[in-house]
Amino acid sequence: MEFRVRRAPRIETEITVPGDKSISHRAVILAALSNGICVLRGFLPSED
Repeated sequence: MEFRVRRAPRIETEITVPGDKSISHRAVILAALSNGICVLRGFLPSED
């Protein structure tokens, strides 16, 4: 099986979502994969 992944067009926007631990973790993952600067506000850490 072969998968080809192409770069998506650049997205420059601001979104607001309700605070949630899993959403916070997903935001960190997406920020780590992005190029440029990402600002995360209202991050909800967890100890589990």
